[in-house]
Order: sequence, then structure tokens, then C-alpha cells
Amino acid sequence: MLTIGKDLRKSQALQVDDTHSRAILICGKRGSGKSYTLGVIAEELFSSKLKPIILIIDPIGIYWTMCLANEKQSNGLPVKVIIPGKPQDRYGLDVTIQ
Repeated sequence: MLTIGKDLRKSQALQVDDTHSRAILICGKRGSGKSYTLGVIAEELFSSKLKPIILIIDPIGIYWTMCLANEKQSNGLPVKVIIPGKPQDRYGLDVTIQ
């Protein structure tokens, strides 16, 4: 099971069953946390024992930072970032292309 959050009303963990092949649809209005939720799910999948292949199609360029280190990780996640054109022009010099 992947923990993706907490139900504050019930004080229970929100979990997704990761033992079966699944497609997940995340939908909602602007500003409701769709991108954050997908980021949490991707991070949980990377840390799971299953090591699935994760494909995120990111036309607006918000997930490329997953390959960078942050305050909780000394290294970024092992993602392959595919960005059309010149990524440094679009996102700055700290873009890491693996």
C-alpha cells in the first residue's frame, strides 16, 4: 500500500493499493492539489519495493525538479526528464538531464 496522505477528519492514512497494475486518474479544479498529489504518488512509488516504471506526461513542466536533491533527499529521484527544445532556456541552468 502506498500512503498518499491523511484523512484529517478520521485521522487515518489514505492509501492506494500498489500490488496490481493500475491507471490512476487525478482530476479536480485549478488549485485543488492535483499536481501535488501526483508528485506524492510518484515519490511513494519510487520508494516502494515494486520499483514500477512511472511515466508522467508533463506538458507544463512542473515535475522536472524531481531529479534534483531536496531537503529530505541527498539525491534526486531516478527520473529521466525528456524536455523538448533547450531545457536550460526554459527552466534555468539547474536542469539535470539524465
